[in-house]
Order: sequence, then structure tokens, then C-alpha cells
Amino acid sequence: MCSKKLLPAAILIAISAVVQAEDRHHEGHAGHEDHSRHFAHHAHEPGEWMLSYRAMTMAMEGNRDGTSDVSDADVLVDFMVAPQNMDMTMHMIGAMVGVTHDISVMVMVPYLNISMDHITRAGEQFTTDASGIGDMKVIGKYLMVDTQDKQIFLSAGLSVPTGDTEVMDTTPMGEVRLPYPMRLGSGTYDLILATSAQYALDNGAWGVDGEAMIRTGSNNGYTLGDRYKLGGWYTRGIAPEWSVTGRLSGETWKDIEGADPAIAHMVAMVPSADPSLRGGRQINASLDLNFEPAGSEHEFSIELGTPVYQKLDGPQLATDWVASIGWRATIN
Repeated sequence: MCSKKLLPAAILIAISAVVQAEDRHHEGHAGHEDHSRHFAHHAHEPGEWMLSYRAMTMAMEGNRDGTSDVSDADVLVDFMVAPQNMDMTMHMIGAMVGVTHDISVMVMVPYLNISMDHITRAGEQFTTDASGIGDMKVIGKYLMVDTQDKQIFLSAGLSVPTGDTEVMDTTPMGEVRLPYPMRLGSGTYDLILATSAQYALDNGAWGVDGEAMIRTGSNNGYTLGDRYKLGGWYTRGIAPEWSVTGRLSGETWKDIEGADPAIAHMVAMVPSADPSLRGGRQINASLDLNFEPAGSEHEFSIELGTPVYQKLDGPQLATDWVASIGWRATIN
């Protein structure tokens, strides 16, 4: 089991090694202008700090089984309650510091607000809510290759279970522990492995990146499914202080292993309580507008994205759109 879990991470590392070797073969190009301000990832000198804040909202509406939309009526044939939509807002505060020229350490702490609307077979509608701190992430980033027109990073870190997994709220059945999508964390220490490569162009940059989140241990008898991401992006300057970024990424996540006995009686009542209906795969497209004032250490961004393909182990709520605004500042 452990070797199967680590296989995708090993693939990420192997890709980085191959790209690093290719880049070393082509190093030595002189006279290139430094376009690193367009890079998605940044290296930091020892003692240099970067503070960041991002507010993200995600809307999920309607159920999907496989690639087909499923109506409330269809869900209520097999379950007593059908989730209708879910809104999630996340405020992410981050800090990164350069330890050496090649190594940086980053800490990210999210605050989540989650709301889900439901309807019962009897036509009664109700909403459940959860809010609080999510899982904190501590990540180390290693700059493998650093030239005037390319950078390659390898990252490893840990997701710490600081988010509440025993969230309670009132439903028609009274005060109950909420199903898995309404919980604020995984309840387990999760390994994060990632790699990214980015290349400068005359008036922009492009890059590829991948990430694996590998769950470890269990929480109240269950473990969330592993998640894997792979994506590419292209950014182009449209004015001296403005740039626009397009991104296409794929993501897959597995069903939950085990089950929380506290909601075992709810498995036949609502699909969000069924651990075998939590997996899926998705392809996302997004557009990002970036503003970096001349002579300033501040950067601002606004992003809008939507899935172009979703295949879910359903019935499961489908993602409709995602939007975010962000800020980051470098402190020497």
C-alpha cells in the first residue's frame, strides 16, 4: 500500500530530475534579459520574507454521477436527503522565508466558511454551516535549477490536522455530526510532494507543475483519499505593470478509506455521508489578471476559473466556478 501511494510522488521527482538534466545541457545562454517577474514561483534570498493573503470562493451546484447531471428527484429515489448546492469561502494567510539561496520554508493557514443546502423527500429544505481554521501546511521548497530564463523547484511538506473534523450542526434529525464535505480538515498528517518548472519568454513565461497529497494514518476510523494534480500555465505582459495568466490543470482524488462510525447511520440517508461516493477527477481552466506596481514590492491578482470536465463518483455535488483575489509582498 505504501509503495502504491508513493509511486505518483516518485514520478514527480523523476520528471524534475529529467528536466533538470535537460536544462543543465542547455545552460550557458548569455545576454538574456531577466523576465523572472512573470514567474509563478519565486526564490528568496536568506532572511527575505514574503507575506501573502488570498480570498477564494467556490460554488458547487447540482449533483453529478460520472459525467452526467443528476436531478434532486433522481437522488431522492435512493436517499432521503439530496444536497443541492454548496458554497465555500477560504481566507489563506501565508508566510515564506528564505533560509538559503536554494531553500525556502513556507507556512499557510486557512480559515474556512462552508454552507450546504439540502432538500428532503418531504420537500423540506435546510442548510448546514461550518466555519473555522482548516489544516495548516508547512512546506520546504528547494530551487534545483536557477538561470536567467528558467527555474525548477522541488517541494516537500506536511499538512497538519488543525481543522475540526467533528463539526456539528442542526438538521431535521436534530444536532448531528456533519458529513465529510462539511469538515474543516482531513484529521490526518498528510505528506505533500510537488515539483514545478518555469521558463521566461520575451514578454512573459510558461510553466508546468504537479503535486501529490498523500494521506497518512486515520481519523475516527477513516482516511480521506489521496489527491494528485498536474497543470500548465502561460503568462504574458499586457502593460508595463500588468500581466494575464491562463492555466489548464487536471486533478484526481480517491474515495475515502474506512468510515466514520458517528455517521454510519446516515450513509443511506444522504450521499455526502457515503465514503464510496467521494472520489472524482476534473480538468479546470482559469484566467488570472496580475498587477505589480513599478518599484513596489507588492503584487495583486484576481482569478476566475471553471471546470471543463468533471467525472465524479456520485451522486456528488459538481463544481460550478471558483474565484479568488490575492496579494503578496516581499520584505527584505
